[in-house]
Parts: sequence; structure tokens; C-alpha cells
Amino acid sequence: MAKSVAAADYGVYSLFYAGLMVLAGLQNSVILEPLRIYGVKTDRKETSAYFYSQFLLQLIFGLVMAGAAMGVLSVMAVASKTLGAFALCLFFLQLSDYFRVVALTELALRRLLVIETTGHAVRIVGLIRLSFDASLTVESALYCMALGGAASSLLAIVLGGHRRSGSGIKNILATGVQNWRFGRWFVLETLAYSSSTYLYFFLVAAIIDRESVGAFNASQTLVNALNVILMGGIGFVIPIARRKLAVEGYEAWRKWLWQSGLTIVGIVSVIAVSLSLFAEPALETLFKPFFAEYGYLVWILSFGYVLRSINSVLRVAFQTAEKPQIGFLSRLLSTIVTIAISYPLLQYYGVAGAAVGIVVTQLIWVTVYLVFIWRGELGFNKLGMEICQSG
Repeated sequence: MAKSVAAADYGVYSLFYAGLMVLAGLQNSVILEPLRIYGVKTDRKETSAYFYSQFLLQLIFGLVMAGAAMGVLSVMAVASKTLGAFALCLFFLQLSDYFRVVALTELALRRLLVIETTGHAVRIVGLIRLSFDASLTVESALYCMALGGAASSLLAIVLGGHRRSGSGIKNILATGVQNWRFGRWFVLETLAYSSSTYLYFFLVAAIIDRESVGAFNASQTLVNALNVILMGGIGFVIPIARRKLAVEGYEAWRKWLWQSGLTIVGIVSVIAVSLSLFAEPALETLFKPFFAEYGYLVWILSFGYVLRSINSVLRVAFQTAEKPQIGFLSRLLSTIVTIAISYPLLQYYGVAGAAVGIVVTQLIWVTVYLVFIWRGELGFNKLGMEICQSG
């Protein structure tokens, strides 16, 4: 995308992509995070009923989000052809994310590999074809991403990624209420998270220019190669941590999180340093020569990503212990700080200020989590006794 369009157009695409990520956060809050926790069941019949209810809720949620997005963008006078492309992209990417999390929760790794490979292959081949035909635009890229999500979702259904049972209204409503009770903290957390991270995309566009948005996104995209490790690792860690806490007890849970956390953070740190060392040639080769001068952003964002890996492990600990409100408090505090420092950072340091702001956000999250751990929220005296009493 970056190689095929002008730097300013890539900046516009980056803003749409940031919007997709913000809305994906809402989906994660009310559908995916509860699914990761409550989808871990021992009774197969109960599991089938639960997943099918979640599937129907995801369809409803996706349609509502797509319709709401079209309404907001139409008010902003976005072209109608872009409205349709964004709505389809949003719906099918969220649907494919749902099936990805189902496969992870069930530890159906072969199915996960097949559907993810198919979805990304369709997307990448489509983008390459459009690029060679000189017809790659913001709209065509969004349609291509939608096609990849649709292909992945269809294959997941064929391979058994949903269940045809438990579709009664009462069961669906019960699942929806459970989602909200657990996920309401994540909704607030998502809003706070978006305000303290993706807000910088829109501020850079408003205060500096669209080319700088493109450079910022190119640097983040390079660093986001670490998502392969972080998202995959965390997605694997969550259901096992939940099972260990529920079945094997506190010590097994703590040991698993400690060992897996050190592994994830260690691997992320090594790759982050490697990316930073070759930032300028990577930006020039993978994106545009214009973006090479922004290589310093990769160093800053890579440090932020190492902090993010630490935060992700800490978040899993509180999440699997059913204490999601702690994550919300950390995001809320970072939002307040972001609102206070974002404008001065961009005014005095330009796009580098946005990268520094991302690091500050991660530092705040680490601090809040560690304070609650120091207060004993995850200690055996509190959490271990709760498990014993509930057992």
C-alpha cells in the first residue's frame, strides 16, 4: 500500500486503519475477552451452546458497528464508495477475528493456522494484484481486506468454527448479559486505550500533516511485526492460564504466567532491538525512501513495544483472575495524561512527540499494574483464598 500510493494517501489509509483498530477494541471488549474466559468449559454440550450464542451475538454486533460507522462517516462527508468499503471491511475483519479467538480458546491450532493463512493469503495476493494493475487505492485496499476476512470466516464455518445448538433467545440473552458484566470494564478500558494511543494518529493529521501520519504508521507497522509473537503468544497463554487457575490451582497458574511471560518479553526484546538496528533500510525497502528519515521513530516505538509485552502479560494475570477493572484504571490514568501532554509533545517535538507519548502510555500501565500487585491483588493471601472458597 505504501509503495503504490502517494505518502499523503497512505496517511489517509492509516487513519481508516486506526478507525478499524478502535472499533476492533470494542468488539474485543464485549465479545472476544468474555469468550476467552467463559469459553473454557469442560462439558462439550455446554461449550457448543455457548459458542453458537456468541456467534449470533457477533453477527448482530458486526452489523450494528458497520451501520454506525457508515452513519458517522457520512456525517463527515466521506465519499459513498468509501463508506461501503469501510463497512464491509469492518464487518468481515471482525467476523474473522471472532473465529480466530474461538480456535485459540479451543486450542484448535491446526484450524487456526488454516483459516489465518487463507485470510492473509487472499488479502496479500489481492493487494499485490491491484498494485501491479495500478488500481490500488484506499477504497480497493479496504475491499481487499474485506475479501480476506470473508474467505477466512467462510473456511472457519466449513471447518466447524461454530456450533448449531443453543440458539434459543433465553440462552443468547444470558450470554449477552454475561458478556456485558465481564466486558463493561473492557469497554471503558478500550475507550481509554484508544484515547491514549490511536488519538495520536488523528492529532498528527490535524497538527502536522498527512505525510507524517503515513510515516508514523509505517514505523508502527514495522514494529508491529512483533504482533506475531505477542498476539500469538498471549492468545495461547490465556486459555491455559485460565485452565490452570480453575483446575490445578494458584501455584500452577502463577508458575505458568511467570515462565510464559519471561519467554514472550525476552523474544520481543531481542526482535525489537534487531528491528531498530535496521530501521532506516527497512523503511526504505518495505515502504518508501521518503519514510527512511523517520527511522528514529522505530527506536522509540520498539521500546514502547517491549513495555507493551510486559503489560500484556500483567493484563492476562488480572484478566484470568477475573479482575478486569484493574486494566481500566491504568487506561483511564493514561488517558488523562495523554490529554494533558499530547498537544505540547507534538508542538515541540513533531511526530517524535507522538512516539514518546505512546511510550509514556505504556509506562503508566506498567506502573498501575505493579502497584496493584504490590498491594497483594494477585497474591495467594487474597486470590488463592478466593479460589479455595469458590472451590
